Amino acid sequence: MACYEQTQRERGTLHVNLGDTAVKAKYMTEARDAAERAERSARRAAASAAHPPKTGENGNWWIWDAESGAYTDSGMHSLEADAALFGYTVVLEYGPGTLP
Repeated sequence: MACYEQTQRERGTLHVNLGDTAVKAKYMTEARDAAERAERSARRAAASAAHPPKTGENGNWWIWDAESGAYTDSGMHSLEADAALFGYTVVLEYGPGTLP
């Protein structure tokens, strides 16, 4: 006898009789793990939405790091990032009378 038995299909829903307690425990554990992963993802998404990328004092994009709970420097200058979005390359030239 199989670990589970298909009993019927109704409107695209598969109803299953798990029967065996060990099989039930396995599926319950998998469902609980999936729910925990979904909850973590939802918390990360909420934290990211509440902390959008911003331009730091050095001109680089600063990205929210949910694990550390702080913004981190992406290392990419905001002009470069914006230009790359549209397929351009920015060459920053510094010289007399220019700001770094």
